[in-house]
Amino acid sequence: MLKFLLNDTQRIKFWAIAFLLSMPLGGHVSNLILVLLSIDSLQFFIRQPHSIKKAFMPINSWLMSGFALYLIGILYTDDRNEGWFQVQQRLLFLLLPLLFALHVNIWKSIRERMLTAFMFGNFLAAIFCWMKGFYVFWNGLYCEANIKGFPVYSDFSKCLHPTYASVYLLIAMGILLIQHKKRPNWMAVTGFIFLLVTLFVYSSKAALLAAFPVIVFLVLNRMAKKWRWKVGVLILLAFVALFIFNPRVHKLQGMIKEMLTHQKVDTTVSSDDSNAQRTMTWKTAWQLFQQSPLIGHGTGDSRNLSVEIYKAQHLDILVEKRLNAHNQYLEEAVKFGIWGPLWLLIGFSMAIYRGIKRRNKLLLIFVWLFMFNFLFESMLQTQAGIFAFGILLLLLFNGPRPETPSPSELVNK
Repeated sequence: MLKFLLNDTQRIKFWAIAFLLSMPLGGHVSNLILVLLSIDSLQFFIRQPHSIKKAFMPINSWLMSGFALYLIGILYTDDRNEGWFQVQQRLLFLLLPLLFALHVNIWKSIRERMLTAFMFGNFLAAIFCWMKGFYVFWNGLYCEANIKGFPVYSDFSKCLHPTYASVYLLIAMGILLIQHKKRPNWMAVTGFIFLLVTLFVYSSKAALLAAFPVIVFLVLNRMAKKWRWKVGVLILLAFVALFIFNPRVHKLQGMIKEMLTHQKVDTTVSSDDSNAQRTMTWKTAWQLFQQSPLIGHGTGDSRNLSVEIYKAQHLDILVEKRLNAHNQYLEEAVKFGIWGPLWLLIGFSMAIYRGIKRRNKLLLIFVWLFMFNFLFESMLQTQAGIFAFGILLLLLFNGPRPETPSPSELVNK
């Protein structure tokens, strides 16, 4: 035990796996583990320095440039306190690439174990949410705005925001079916269906829409290798049925139908109408972007400026909640003008190119999920979103190259 505690390399491996295991459970435990991992990583670097050049690889440099963007935005923001708070949050965009680069060989050696830990962490989080959900159902402890019946959304997703939890869950499903190809069929099917049902009880509308191509891709990918076509078709039909009968998507379906038939859509903002609230936050963010499209309004002013417009339009619910843009592209555009969303698109383009070049299916799933959910959530405005985006991007981006068949294998083919 003492030898383990004195060994920096072993401790880094332990904390890295523990962090990925606990991250889906949220709370302060994963934050504490990340701090301990950071301390051990820095100690490792001090004792065994590696080439700092690895920190400036393209994807690392891109993340660090995101931190620099927020730092520059402080120079012309009015609310310096909020601005510095935003900069402190984005410090992970500087810290994570450095820590990853300083012991990149260690991260590579335990990459599969870290992803497996993340998958099991999602199973643990799902089991906890089901237990909590039954407790809420049995005692009738619903949130005021939620639908009665079995708990969904925030009544069920007790570990993380439902959108974040759903994105985690979809990545875990990808790990289950892509990384663990040798798992028995019954185990893969059972685990996949359990996570699929959990995804629908999380009931994040944006995540459910993003999930459709992911589920289809994962099922077809598995059918080509191990599943019979009947199993795949059954799962796809179950997905469609669960989506249609999900209580939280009924109002969204009605709104889309009205838009397609050119009927008037009710945009009255109420405390439980997330669709109308998002519509108004998007309009407000777009209005602010048009006021300063080249440099934006600075790092710390976006929320205050949004609230001023909410007040002028008598949107009391939005004023009370002080809602942000609920769209990461618009959020960055308000802060930094055209350079904000351009920065995001450059990073996603790098990841897509890498995923296609290396046939990295998990990386492509990650990019799709975040690109799509950024349309409906400002996910990088929270520590949970920054953690997930930064650590999973680096872990998946630095995945192994595809295996090259040996000459004998090519001949046999």
